[in-house]
Amino acid sequence: MKSIQDVIFDRITNSAKTRFDYKKFESDFEGLPDHVAENFLFAIIAGFATGEDEKEISLKLFNDILMMGFIFERNQLEEFLVDKKKLLSKEIFVMQTSLGMLDDNSDEIAVLNFVNQLL
Repeated sequence: MKSIQDVIFDRITNSAKTRFDYKKFESDFEGLPDHVAENFLFAIIAGFATGEDEKEISLKLFNDILMMGFIFERNQLEEFLVDKKKLLSKEIFVMQTSLGMLDDNSDEIAVLNFVNQLL
C-alpha cells in the first residue's frame, strides 16, 4: 500500500504528464526498466522545487542514464529541462510548497488536499 507522501508525489507527477507529450518522452526510454521516464520526470520536478538549476539536474540525470547503459546527449537533456521548467511551473510550485509543508510536519492529509486543490 502506498504512503500518503507517495500519493502526493504521484499526483504531482501525473499532473505534469498532462502538460506535454509524455508518451513521446516515455518512448525515449524504451529498453530501460519500467517507470524510468516517470522517475526522471519526478526528479526534474523535485530538482527544480529544491532550487537546483538545469545544469545540476541534467548532470544527475545524465549520470543516472549512463549507469543504466543508455546513451543520451547531455546538451539535449539541458534543452529539454529549460523548456520543462516553464511548462511545469505549477507542479514545481506545488512540489516546493508540499515539501515545505511536510518538512514543517504538516498533516499529510492536509498536504494532499492542498495538492488536489491546486492541481
